[in-house]
Amino acid sequence: MSTYRAVKGFCYLEPRRHVPYITDLEGKEAAEFGAVLSRAARAVRAATGAELVYVYIYGGHIPHLHVHLAPHKDGDPYVEDVLRSDAKISEELLGTKESQSLSRAIGRQMTTGSDVTRG
Repeated sequence: MSTYRAVKGFCYLEPRRHVPYITDLEGKEAAEFGAVLSRAARAVRAATGAELVYVYIYGGHIPHLHVHLAPHKDGDPYVEDVLRSDAKISEELLGTKESQSLSRAIGRQMTTGSDVTRG
């Protein structure tokens, strides 16, 4: 999970095995990755109280599959076109306690799938 304060709960999902691009996933591995991605997006949404979670995959910069999960709420820098053109992204970091608390909440959502209170 990212510790940047601009979007609390922004995180990455990546397979354990080195997979350069999403097109390199096949069969059972692709199905499992899709299922985990769906569960992770639900967990981030529930843990952060986001309206929805945007899912981004950029494949050119780093040749290792990683999916960006960006929880979206009104007023944050994310819109349907990736980022608002007028968005000013804060470089301020979350505190350790806040970051750990949010990570634990997302983890609980991943394992239970229940609507666990944030914090």
